[in-house]
Amino acid sequence: MKKIFLGIFILLTMLVGAIIVLPSLVPAEAYKDKIETQLSVALERDVTISGDVKLSVFPVLKAKTGAIQIDNPDGFTEDNFVTMEGLDARIKLLPLLSKKVEVAKFELTRPVINLEKKADGSVNWALGGSAETSSEPKDSEAFKRDGRFNDYNPNIGSFAITDGQISYKDHSTNTYYNIENAGLSFSLPSLDEIVNVKGGMVFDGTPIDLDVSLDTPRYFLSGGLTNFVINLETEFLRIKTDGQFAESADLDFTARVDGDVSDVKALVALIPQELPYSDLVNQAKFGGDFTVAGDKIVAKDSAISANGDLFDADFKGDATINLGEDTPPVIDGRVSADVKDVPAMAAVLEQKIDGVELLKTASVTADLTAKEAGFLANNIKARVSGDTLDGTYEGQADIGENITAKGNFTANAQDLPRIVRALKLELEQEVVIDTADVSGQINYSEDAINVTLDKADVKGDNL
Repeated sequence: MKKIFLGIFILLTMLVGAIIVLPSLVPAEAYKDKIETQLSVALERDVTISGDVKLSVFPVLKAKTGAIQIDNPDGFTEDNFVTMEGLDARIKLLPLLSKKVEVAKFELTRPVINLEKKADGSVNWALGGSAETSSEPKDSEAFKRDGRFNDYNPNIGSFAITDGQISYKDHSTNTYYNIENAGLSFSLPSLDEIVNVKGGMVFDGTPIDLDVSLDTPRYFLSGGLTNFVINLETEFLRIKTDGQFAESADLDFTARVDGDVSDVKALVALIPQELPYSDLVNQAKFGGDFTVAGDKIVAKDSAISANGDLFDADFKGDATINLGEDTPPVIDGRVSADVKDVPAMAAVLEQKIDGVELLKTASVTADLTAKEAGFLANNIKARVSGDTLDGTYEGQADIGENITAKGNFTANAQDLPRIVRALKLELEQEVVIDTADVSGQINYSEDAINVTLDKADVKGDNL
């Protein structure tokens, strides 16, 4: 019996020794040539590995390479699709016996990835399938949370990108992005556990810190309810999103979003689309419960504020926007605005308003409800002031194809003839009143104006 145990011990010792020693007996050049050949065939690109490939197989399968280069197809501006200074991968050996792949470590050192889309729609990231003529997936091939990845069960102890760089060029839309100094890390023990991604990068010259968590990837990929948290921060932007992906094959979700933009112009510079009148805003804050379902965005209990050189504005309430339809948004909330320079504001908005030069400042608060063509405003409190005119209005208004208003007003005019000329009013007789201080009720429509005066104090040369 002792001989049997001794024989087994010797056999195991020889096997372990072979596992440890054999990689050093095979020339590293053979590893490198084999890996280059297999990758080139699989990717249909020329793959080059510079330097030696170091392998060991116990207690983990280790592979460490020198620089790696993957060529671009012909017709793209860059020679290389991917380059990196090195790759360090470690795979647990024993789970392989059960046909399980458990990655202990996977690290890319200084990867440079060049993504490009030509004017004809062909892209260079369609690997292994005639990438030179491949174009982006059609809508029918878009990502779906339909459970197609349920059989995939990775076990990644550590994945890291160190000092990475990613460029994106879309010649069909003249859109270009550049990410530098990307340092990201995450672990994924299994699809049934929370995954966290943390790190930073420089996006088009702007440093960004990112912290993302998903609970859990399997629920997400199978279309189940999945909690997520996204925290993003730059020098001028902070966004915190705490939400849940809906039970759907699409990327529908509901989330609590809180954001603070200290420099709107810096943020707009990162966005390829033009935002109308964004140059009016210096700072902004936003928060609320947002639901995204397809092209429909619903905001509940939202609070939005914007501040600029010419105005301050706030909105609190609900809103619904249909991005896929040419329909006005549905709004129900309380709005307030203070305009610091009315003529300048009108000029920026390209609004030609008779008599706007009479005003300097304006403020308004109202309960605003959107309708099919325009707005209903209730509980309006408005005030305007200028060198020759001060006035207030409290009431309601219907702003649509036609405008109607009903409420109480006050007006103090210091140079009535000038006001008449500025408003381009046609009067049957010359104005002989210099100043007026009046209050009362007004009922206005485009067909008629009915005014009832409670007070009228007028002065003129003949009065």
